[in-house]
Formats: sequence, structure tokens, C-alpha cells
Amino acid sequence: MTESNLANQPSGVAPRSAAKPLSEVAQQLIVLGEEDQRDREKAMTAGFDDARLAEADRRRQAAWLEITSGRLLGLSEVGEAAVTAQFLLLQHSGDRILQADMARQMQELVEKGDFPKDDFATFIDRQLVYDGKPQRFGTQANESFELYPIEDESNVDKRRESMGLPPIAQLREKLQQIKSTVATGKGLGE
Repeated sequence: MTESNLANQPSGVAPRSAAKPLSEVAQQLIVLGEEDQRDREKAMTAGFDDARLAEADRRRQAAWLEITSGRLLGLSEVGEAAVTAQFLLLQHSGDRILQADMARQMQELVEKGDFPKDDFATFIDRQLVYDGKPQRFGTQANESFELYPIEDESNVDKRRESMGLPPIAQLREKLQQIKSTVATGKGLGE
């Protein structure tokens, strides 16, 4: 590692050469991702404390930053399960500056074929929706299972196809099925 690389390391974080083996890093990420999903299942139940979920998300984000030194790891480094875990942790982060940086890193990895395109599309859409802008790929729906506005909707299927996503009509049909199921009083998992 060169001196300039050492200068770019976040303070208090060991350089990658002194870091844990990537297999251990991958396992730690997977555990954090599984915890994230368990918490989200609990969040679907009545009386769940949203503040607890936000605190757990902050804790997981801090763990991710420590484990990865703030660098998004690709498929070739840690495998699909660990990359999916990173996506979930970052998607649920409340740190918009971190998310903007991760969007850039994701795009670089997508261009190399080292990050799932569909996860990147979902991540970008969520950021656009948070910013009050139309989404690009049509991956985000509100609590009424209606899609948020989509930019240039007449060409959304071309963009979706480029990211490995099915046509928007299929998504809308699926959302309608979910909406009908919920309207009958059944839960999402029934």
C-alpha cells in the first residue's frame, strides 16, 4: 500500500491489507443483512417501534462502515449474498450523503458487471423518491401499493429491461394482487 493510499484511509480503520479475510467480511455482511430482514419482518406487525428500527439501521450502518472501510464490495470479492446484504443495509440507511456516495460506487461496479443491476435500479429509484423526484425504473410504490411517479414513463420498459427488470405492467399487476390481498384482511405473507 502506498503512502498516498494510507493517507486516504479513514482514521481508526485498518488498511485493507491488514483487514480480515474477505470470506470473514462476507460472513459478517450476510449476518447483518439477515438481521436487517428479520427486523423488517417484525416492523410489519402492529405496535412495532419505528424508532427501534431506525436505531438498529444506524447500528448496522456503523458496522458496515467498520467492516468495509466505507467501500462497497463487489460480487467478485464477497459473493452474491454479501453484496445483497450490503444493498439492504445501504438502502435502509438514513444517511443521504453516504447513500449518494454508494450510488456512485454501485454504478462503477454495475459497469464492471460486479454489482446486480436490479439492486442498483432499486437503490437509485429510492433515492429519487426521497428527493421528491420521479423515479427512473419504476421500482418504488407507496403504502397504497401505487407506483410513485416515473420519469419519461413511455420509455420505462427499455430502462427496466437494461437492468434485468420485467415490464412495468407485470409489476403493476403484482401490486394490484397485493393490494387485493391486503384489502381482504390477509397479511402480505398469507
